[in-house]
Amino acid sequence: MSELVVTHNAGITSCLSVRLHEIVQFRIKKGRWPASVDSTAEFKNYWAKPKTPIDARLLRAILPECPDFPLPVFDCNHQYLDYFRLDPRIFPVAAHFCHPSAEVEQVSAEVAGRMADRTVVHYRGNDKVKERPRVSYEVALEAAEIVGGPYWVLTDELEFLEAFYTAFPNSDHLECLPAIKRNDSASARGGTPEDRPLFAVRFLAALYAQRHAKKMVVTTGNTSLWAVLWRGHARGVWQLR
Repeated sequence: MSELVVTHNAGITSCLSVRLHEIVQFRIKKGRWPASVDSTAEFKNYWAKPKTPIDARLLRAILPECPDFPLPVFDCNHQYLDYFRLDPRIFPVAAHFCHPSAEVEQVSAEVAGRMADRTVVHYRGNDKVKERPRVSYEVALEAAEIVGGPYWVLTDELEFLEAFYTAFPNSDHLECLPAIKRNDSASARGGTPEDRPLFAVRFLAALYAQRHAKKMVVTTGNTSLWAVLWRGHARGVWQLR
């Protein structure tokens, strides 16, 4: 049986943030890092039918040799932090305990090729407004123009994608990641139950590919947090807070 069992279920990156939070808490309480972490009960919103855990499809198994990482300051509410204020000690911990699977890495390498030399504009809309005020399209477009293109767009909101292409026609995005209307239910994200595991793989791959971007314009939340955690720093990141 795993030393640490994580059962949180919500969005993909919310699950990752809680997993990382509980790993850090384990280190605080036990004085050592967990040798194994069970996330089979997580990511249920993206399970296919029949119901089958997908954590092994998203994350690499924890390597048996764990470096003695210095204890970082981290909790799941750091998604709202200024990313330049993240404790730098959290980056290697995130990379070790939440490293993407080989499948995610393979897709990510393909996506990174299309992202090359583009500014990544990552806009999280839709139901995120339940947690924090929406960043206006005008503010996001203005920030993108200041940072400079050409651009790669990652968004869950169809209207933003349309507005961005109107302003910057020479942009690119991953067509296989569906965007939904800003007032649609988040449960619609990812298509049919049979499609959702592949959606989760592609979504994580897009976030993981962002670590190579020279410049990013991002809204604040778990999705952008993980793009920064896997990047290993916040340099080149324009965070819309």
